[in-house]
Amino acid sequence: MSGIGLLSVRLPKSLLVAFRAGATHGVHSATRFLVGSLATFTVAELQSLEEPTMGPGAPSLTLCLKAPGLAALNQASERSGLSGSDIVRRLVHGFFVADTLREVQRADNRKWEIELIERPAQTAQKDESALIPDNSQSEIGGV
Repeated sequence: MSGIGLLSVRLPKSLLVAFRAGATHGVHSATRFLVGSLATFTVAELQSLEEPTMGPGAPSLTLCLKAPGLAALNQASERSGLSGSDIVRRLVHGFFVADTLREVQRADNRKWEIELIERPAQTAQKDESALIPDNSQSEIGGV
């Protein structure tokens, strides 16, 4: 087993352009970084991320993920009821377009992760069930 898997994600053309322009270390590395941060999201937070509008003929992008990232994505998909493509599309849109996600460095372990930016108008209660247990090993690369 190579430990690498492929994920095909349809993205609106404008999102694909923003993703390629913003992912300074490439879209594969950026995807691994975003997926590596899934443990920081609750089910409700992930489901609350905006799904970008898909137009006809949206291009498909094939992304390489390593085994830990695929496992994290599969587990998040099972827990949230969203497909792996839906999750990646929401993460990419939230980070590169909608500015609802930001990169933060944790003081306790100096690890870079993604977190949801809390908006003052948000009043929905959080579902505190984590998508992935804290002891998961996710592959994280730089964006």
